[in-house]
Amino acid sequence: MGRVAPPTPQNTGGSLREVLSANASRITDVIRASPHLEGGQMVGYRITPGRDRDAFAALGLEPGDVLTDVNGTVLNDMATSLQVFESLGEASMATVTVLREGTPQVIVIDMTQLQNIAENLE
Repeated sequence: MGRVAPPTPQNTGGSLREVLSANASRITDVIRASPHLEGGQMVGYRITPGRDRDAFAALGLEPGDVLTDVNGTVLNDMATSLQVFESLGEASMATVTVLREGTPQVIVIDMTQLQNIAENLE
């Protein structure tokens, strides 16, 4: 299995999108997501930790959370979700809503923390 090269000085200061793109396989060490359906309708993404459970927990997430909203945009279809995740490329903070045991919880994620995690995973 090939390794992704660590970020070079040219891209460590880049956008989160660049870091995620360059380090996508390492991000899955922190977060794994799959579409979550209720009554046949997509309501968000069920997230679980990857191999790096500590980094996942450091973001304020818990296994089984269902990510339903990012910065006010509901994640109820794949096209919208892709646009939302792409828009995070320049964001320094993200406010997300997760369903945790059926109860909505709002979590503020420091996107620079996620970028640092991506850069430090080896």
